Formats: sequence, structure tokens, C-alpha cells
Amino acid sequence: MTGETEVPGSKLLDDIILASYKGAIFQAALELRVWEKIGAGQRTSKDIAQNEGWDPVGTRMLLDLLCNFGLLRKDKVGYHLVPIAELYLLPSKPSYMGETLLSDLRWEDNGGLAEAIRTGKRPLNTQRTEEELARIWAGWFTPRRVSPYRDIEKIDAYWESLKIEVHEGMRVLDVACGSGIKTLAFARNHPEILITLQDWPAVLEVALEMANKLGVRNRVTTIAGDVRSVSLGHNAFDLVWLGYIARFFGPNGIVELLSRVKEAMVPGGILILNEPIRDETSCQNEDTLIDAMWLFCVSKEGDVHTLSEFRGFLEQAGFVNVTEFGEEFFKATKP
Repeated sequence: MTGETEVPGSKLLDDIILASYKGAIFQAALELRVWEKIGAGQRTSKDIAQNEGWDPVGTRMLLDLLCNFGLLRKDKVGYHLVPIAELYLLPSKPSYMGETLLSDLRWEDNGGLAEAIRTGKRPLNTQRTEEELARIWAGWFTPRRVSPYRDIEKIDAYWESLKIEVHEGMRVLDVACGSGIKTLAFARNHPEILITLQDWPAVLEVALEMANKLGVRNRVTTIAGDVRSVSLGHNAFDLVWLGYIARFFGPNGIVELLSRVKEAMVPGGILILNEPIRDETSCQNEDTLIDAMWLFCVSKEGDVHTLSEFRGFLEQAGFVNVTEFGEEFFKATKP
């Protein structure tokens, strides 16, 4: 025993810096469309550097790192595509995610976060709730399009825990539906219900593809438009699913959205609200805390909120019987 206070190591800091290196390397590869070059038959770093006019040393370093990341494979012949790259990183494929991935890698405007925190000027770039980014959102649902049954048992378990009473002709609205997988999975298990999906047209294309693959397309209708302004109807729906959209708005905007949703519901209708929840004090959920910082950069007022805050929003909008389910769900009733 020396009596000296133990000095913490720097591994945590090292890990954070390493993650930033990897992100920058991957961003450069996406911007250079490296996988497209290799898919076209350019096998060596020398070939690619000569054909594209790139620096040969930097090209070799980049390609070797992508092999290390598991995004390329290298042998004596040269570099080859791996399955994940062939599926998601070739611009010629309908499952290409390059633009969507680049958009998220630039989430804080390539270094603008500190200045945004100093000044409060946000969003740092285009607000993610604008229709011009609909194709970026559609790209995020590509893995779901490729594998529609992924996590289906987990989704079914969510519905089971929510204990929804289903009846013939039950009308369900999915607001800002994204891939629509939550409500489409519900419809798959309950042939007596009808689904209405709401989102931008480019996103609805993905959701309707999902409906086809899950065998429920004949029971699906759509409402295309901006969630902030499109008409959702009046006393039209028995159940509304509102998932991961309220977080893009400030408190007043959330209450306004909830009020518009309530207007679309029949008396006694059920709302399921699915949102990331920020804990009051412990700061343990890293995903939720990063989500909050991301929202700071990509929206004017977005944030993640606590359980008590969401309960307050629901009650302000006029909902009753507000019940919490698990870590991310609320169930509430229109009186």
C-alpha cells in the first residue's frame, strides 16, 4: 500500500476518440463511393487510385481499414465486397442506404454542435420534419424492407402487453408511420381490423411495400402529407399509434399534435404513444441521451422528455386514463 489515490485510466476517453475516427473514415468512404468502384471490378488500391485520380497511399489506408471494419474483404487478388456492403452500399441497388447514412454522419453539421450550444441557433441544418428529407427517412427503413419479419415476435409481444380489445371493423391510425411495421404486424394477427397509414408519400411507398409483404395490403389505406397540417379526420379511429414523432416538437407542439390526434379518435378510443423517455436523474440510458442531443441539432425544439412530462402533455391535450407501459409506452383514452 502506497497511500496514493488511484488515478483513473483514459480508456473511456480513448474509446470515444476511436469512435470519432471510425465515423470520419466511414463518412469519407461513403463520399468517395468506394464500394461502387470495387463493385465495378476495380480490385486493387493502385487501380482505384489511378482510375479516380486519388492519392495512392490514402486509398490503400482507407480500403484496409474498411476490411478491418468488416465492410470489405481482401485477398491476394485484391478487395472484394462483403454481403452487407453489397446490399446497402452499392448505389445501383434499391436497398442503397448511402445518402441516409451520410445524412446522419453529418448530424451536427460537421463540427457545429459547440457553436449551436453557445448560441442556441438550431437546427444546424435542414429540420428533419421537412418533406424534402422524406427520401432520407425512407432510406432508414431499408433494413426493414429487406427483412420485414425481423423482430416481429418482439413487436407482437408489445401488443400483447398493451391488452387492446379488438373488434370487427376496428379502425387503426398510424401517425408518421415510417415503415408501419408496428400496426401492420398488429393487423397481421387480427384480420378484423383496418389500418390507415399517415406519412409523406415517399415514406408511404415503403410502408405499403411492407403491407404487401405481410399480406395485409387489402386492409390498408393512406393519408399522405405533413403530420403538422394534414387532416387526420374527425371521430374516425378506434385506436391511434403515435410513435417516435412527438420528440421532434417542443411542449406546445406536442400538446397540439396530441390534440389533433384526439380529434381524429372516436370517444373511448385508445392512443398508444411510443417515445424514448429521459430518466429524471440517473443519466444511464445512453441511447436516449444521444437521441436528445441529435434532436437538438436536427429540429427547432425537439427533445426527449420524462415520464411525468409526457403524462402532463397527454392530460393537457384532454386524454384520460393515462397508463405507462414499460420504458417507452403510454396508453391513454379519449373521453
